[in-house]
Amino acid sequence: MIDIPDNFSMKGDRIHVSSDPNPHLTGRWNGQRTADHIPYHGQTTLGMFDNSLPGGSIGEVNDLMQKFPNTFNDSGLKW
Repeated sequence: MIDIPDNFSMKGDRIHVSSDPNPHLTGRWNGQRTADHIPYHGQTTLGMFDNSLPGGSIGEVNDLMQKFPNTFNDSGLKW
C-alpha cells in the first residue's frame, strides 16, 4: 500500500509529472499554501506520465501493488 504522511493534504490523487519530470504526488505539507511534491519511486505506469490516460491514481497503483507484488516491490512515495 502507498503510505501518505498524515500532515500532507493531497491536491488530487494522481501520481503524475509536470514541470517536475519525475513522477510525484502534489499537495500541501502541514496546510501550507504552497504546493509541494512527494516523489514516487519504483515501477511506473503510463498514466503517471500522460495525464490524459487512465491510471496513476493512488487507488489504481495500490491495486497493482497487490496484484503484482514482485513487479511493484519497493515502489511507492518517498519523503
